[in-house]
Amino acid sequence: MLQVTIRRQCRADLLKRGTGVEQLLPRSHRRHRRVSTPYQAPQLTAMFLARTSGDPAALVQQMRGAVHAIDPHQPVDQFRTLDDVRSASLAAPRLTATLISAFAGIALLITAAGLAGVIAFSVNQRAQEFGVRMALGASRGSVLQLVMGQGLRLVLIGLAIGGVGAVLLSGTVRSLLFATEPTDAATYAAVALVLAVVALIACFLPARRASSVDPLVALRGE
Repeated sequence: MLQVTIRRQCRADLLKRGTGVEQLLPRSHRRHRRVSTPYQAPQLTAMFLARTSGDPAALVQQMRGAVHAIDPHQPVDQFRTLDDVRSASLAAPRLTATLISAFAGIALLITAAGLAGVIAFSVNQRAQEFGVRMALGASRGSVLQLVMGQGLRLVLIGLAIGGVGAVLLSGTVRSLLFATEPTDAATYAAVALVLAVVALIACFLPARRASSVDPLVALRGE
């Protein structure tokens, strides 16, 4: 499909001469192509849509020549395919969605770094406690599980608060969604799963550090 814009009063000239719109196409192409004229104001421009079974770019010079055969001084411009028209109309929403996705990714990294920092700080503060636990017989696995559980509780609290906020503010992104409801349960579950996995990975390094505390060093520091 090819969109053509004809400026000034070529459309009026075509009507006065009794020429059908399809006469803009070469005779050899009329069988497999259609031309339609969408409604628009008559004062400045006329727009035509030509359907072709081949490459739309191949009709550019032929359609320009057909118009110039009627009026050599008539400017004919803006030859665009419907793919180009669709891409132009979606440029702004696509840019907005890309920026939101980029900021969401940055926020996810900041959240993971912050959670890892909080857990690491807690591990440093409780190093002696972990040393005592291990001196009394606690295994490295139990210490690792203890620290990971602490991080998991923070993650669950954050997901609960964030989920409620997302539902309340979901209407603000309705215009950016396609074939998806703002309160789609599968989307919320997938996002929660991704956040939980990232958060648990962020908690693992501090938890592993806590499980490797030397009981003798911890007790000596105590």
